[in-house]
Amino acid sequence: MDYYDGLSEKEIHYIDEARIIGRTEGNSKRLNDLCHKAYADYATGAISEMAYNKIYAVCMICKPDTKAPNF
Repeated sequence: MDYYDGLSEKEIHYIDEARIIGRTEGNSKRLNDLCHKAYADYATGAISEMAYNKIYAVCMICKPDTKAPNF
């Protein structure tokens, strides 16, 4: 089973973008904004709970005082 199985193009884009921002900027305004936007889309049903949970996990890995993870 692939990590992206069952996800839409939009959901995959969110996850990939969160990884890129997290890797290059760590905890940043851009990553925070992306996570808030993903939540808004999840709350309106535009993205699935599964996708939101994956995006949220990437955002939480990039907390302050940690180095950006090497995905």
